[in-house]
Amino acid sequence: MNKHERLTEILDYLKSHKELSVEEACALFNSSAATIRRDFSYLFGKEKVQKTWGGIASLPEDSSSELPISPQEKDMERLEAKISIASYAASLIKDGDVVILDGGTTTLQMIPFLKNKKIRIITNSILIAQRIDQISEGFDFELFVTGGFVYPRSGMLVGAQVSNSIKDFYSNWFIMSVGGISNDGFFNSNSLVVDTEKEMIHRSEKFVVLADHTKIGKRDSVKLCDLQTPDMIITDAGFLDLDPKTKDVLANIDSLQVTE
Repeated sequence: MNKHERLTEILDYLKSHKELSVEEACALFNSSAATIRRDFSYLFGKEKVQKTWGGIASLPEDSSSELPISPQEKDMERLEAKISIASYAASLIKDGDVVILDGGTTTLQMIPFLKNKKIRIITNSILIAQRIDQISEGFDFELFVTGGFVYPRSGMLVGAQVSNSIKDFYSNWFIMSVGGISNDGFFNSNSLVVDTEKEMIHRSEKFVVLADHTKIGKRDSVKLCDLQTPDMIITDAGFLDLDPKTKDVLANIDSLQVTE
């Protein structure tokens, strides 16, 4: 059940029951208390419900069960998830570390959280390099951009030149995002991109995958590696609201970190 479906069902429930507590909603929708509280706050902010002690109640004249969520709101929800994941990933990095950052919208969100860390960053992402240059004040690290040719519309450098660029480097971390995670493993969109990422895995001591919950249970074009290959997988709290079959994709992952 996604967020829109859950919010709509909450409003439908209030039509006949008038009040709903956090504990009741957790049981009804198989969701965490943190998720339900966010839902209640969202509905209250949209003036769809009134707050009660420990829950919510229907408005006196409220009869609408429809809750349109704009594409902009959906995009913002995904951005908040990526920022939460990126913040946690950045907290793992310590002074003196060498970090390979693969291109991607989630790894890009890590940059502000890396300020004041004495580290070396190696990246195949023109966008990451630009972000660092744009907000360079407060950064205290070395930046190395690989060679390669630009994969269209991605800002990522790929090809044999990437491997040649990093062959003499030792990295403490390789951090990347993926296009999909299924029972068969991790996937991305293009064989050239995946070939580059496989080389980066080999050059690093620890391999971390960043994936917001919308990537779980999906496959992309090219397989990168098996589920047990990364040292850690970081996702957001939306993972807790996925249906059991989808969540089971990561059921046997010991290194799973779910952020708030």
